[in-house]
Amino acid sequence: MVSAASQSTFSFFKKQQETGGNRSSLSFWTPAGTVSFNQKALLSVCSVYKITLVLEYARQVGEGILQPEACIPLDYVNRYYLPHIDSGHKSFLDNTTGDCSKLDSLVIGMIRYSSNAIAEYLTDMLSPEKVDLLVSSLGMEHSPTLYVCSSMLALNNTKDLPYDEYVQYLQTLTPDWVRQQSFLIHAALKDKTMQIKDEFYLDPNIIDVHAEMLEKSTTESYLKVMQKVASETYFPPPIQTVIYRLFDAVDMQSAFSKKLYVHSGAKGGSANYPGMKNAALAVAGFMQLKNSTDKPRTYSMVFNGLNPSEFAVRLQDMNNFITALSVSDYFIVEMVRRLQAWWRWLNQTNEYK
Repeated sequence: MVSAASQSTFSFFKKQQETGGNRSSLSFWTPAGTVSFNQKALLSVCSVYKITLVLEYARQVGEGILQPEACIPLDYVNRYYLPHIDSGHKSFLDNTTGDCSKLDSLVIGMIRYSSNAIAEYLTDMLSPEKVDLLVSSLGMEHSPTLYVCSSMLALNNTKDLPYDEYVQYLQTLTPDWVRQQSFLIHAALKDKTMQIKDEFYLDPNIIDVHAEMLEKSTTESYLKVMQKVASETYFPPPIQTVIYRLFDAVDMQSAFSKKLYVHSGAKGGSANYPGMKNAALAVAGFMQLKNSTDKPRTYSMVFNGLNPSEFAVRLQDMNNFITALSVSDYFIVEMVRRLQAWWRWLNQTNEYK
């Protein structure tokens, strides 16, 4: 199953390459070598950007700026909750008791459930400017931080235009304009001069537009960040300890993970709502295997512009492909050898077209 899934994944990339596609990207590293495809393409990374929030949070906790045990009233977070869109936050609330949550629990909830409301709250608490400074210091190619829930509200039809006309109008908007509006709307939600209406909803055509406004980066950038995280030498020990604590709380809970890994962490994300024509899927992570002196295995994959059937297949194959990075070294060596040979052949073929 794992081998078939890996073959399916790379067949998809091969088709992208042959047709001149620029909507998918892959970078992974194992002791057998590195394989990359379209790794410098700027693509929407969906909720993978939340890794930058985790790292900035770890920095501020490690430096004593924030207290992980601080209890945050859920009302402070829920004011950014979009009930008909943010299913991740609903899952967080369904698994949370009481009217406040520890900061650490909020961050873990953001990783596990991909809550956008928590991401928006944390973005404000950490400061978008400081998140962007961290991103820059990590050497990432990345679009500036925005407020994710508020950016959706920025696409609301406040002009009361006819539907078709409004969808056309949305095509003229720029990511910078949406980001600026997200800051204004966030401020209003924060001080409660604006409240989210229970019935607020964006239909699939508008969600398609929003997916293009999400933060963009490259798989090359996220691969390098995962390598920094897993190196255990890039971040000072107090920060590294927090990073491991947060990721382990999500990824090291199963018997399978405890048997196989010393540490493991990942953040995935998707933009996939019923009726969307251009869904997106992304993930980045690291795996430090037990009984191994090798460097941890790291990976990053992004798929943009997927139709519904492509999304379902890519999601299943992506999960199995990540599992493939954990199996026998023989499989990894053979897979990388064949893929690198294929990459070289493909690049040489394209030079003579």
